[in-house]
Amino acid sequence: MKIGFCYDIPENHPRAGDLDDITAEYESEETIEALTEMMAEIGEVIQFPYHQQIFADLREQKPDVVFNIVESWGSRNRESYIPNICEMLDIPYTASDGLALGISLDKGLTKEIAQSRGINTPEFKIIKNVRQLDEVRGNLKIDYPVFVKPNSEGSSIGIRRSSRVNNFDGLYQTGKKLLNKYQTPIIIEEFLPGREFVVALLGNGEPEIFPVAEIVVEGDVSFYSYEFKGKHQKTIKCPVNIENKIKNKMISDTLEIFKALGCRDIARADFKLDKQGRVHFLEINPLPGLSPFYSVYPEQAQKAGYRPEEIIKKLIKFALSREIDRRKIKNV
Repeated sequence: MKIGFCYDIPENHPRAGDLDDITAEYESEETIEALTEMMAEIGEVIQFPYHQQIFADLREQKPDVVFNIVESWGSRNRESYIPNICEMLDIPYTASDGLALGISLDKGLTKEIAQSRGINTPEFKIIKNVRQLDEVRGNLKIDYPVFVKPNSEGSSIGIRRSSRVNNFDGLYQTGKKLLNKYQTPIIIEEFLPGREFVVALLGNGEPEIFPVAEIVVEGDVSFYSYEFKGKHQKTIKCPVNIENKIKNKMISDTLEIFKALGCRDIARADFKLDKQGRVHFLEINPLPGLSPFYSVYPEQAQKAGYRPEEIIKKLIKFALSREIDRRKIKNV
């Protein structure tokens, strides 16, 4: 079996030299090598570093299955590129399809869907340009402090200690900087000072839920900023000691949004508590980091009894099973 491994490399990003954190979502060379070795236990691995000619590369090589971890660049559709290419070329691929990945990358849209399903989220507002930012002066309708970050980025891209702001002047300065720097809309959220948790799942239908983890950052900042994430400075408590009511709420919310977006195979959802201790959904990532060296998901999987290579095998199995089912339906 030929396994096409699609991943990112920083040097191919057109803005890699301009922004210090723009490729923060990309896995390290060490991780790419480790994942390649895991896949090699199953079949022949063909590496496909992402670039703008990858469609032609995949069409020429035509692997039997694609293992996709590509974040790409350019727009809120960037995570959808590889799944959509695979569907055009009739190649089975791991994890969620382009629609689920595209929606989940848009934090505001995901929150709207979550709210429609009765899931608590921080109050928020999307700002597309500096003019809109200026218009919220005295009219924000969200109490300070607030949290400001890019609306369609991950891995703490654009999130710094300055992301927590206490007044409009701070909001304007931080928001304007983010709009100009990342050239994407920003999201202003109600700031939640409570503990931060991660729920991870694997599978479809009735997915398996891994032990819930808590992320604790060092120092005096109560959120996971790039200053910490870029250096992998965090403590992961897993399994975490929390009330069953809180844990069960986060699990049920994860399953609800996972199914609402049509996600598949794998996901990680992030939650925070407000000052009253109530659960709030932050976002879901159907393309979670799989590094055995620094990612949260593999640590949760390990606590559930899975070695990293077992997760890789399961994801490929899910993809191939979907292809078998698709062909059965096609031949009916």
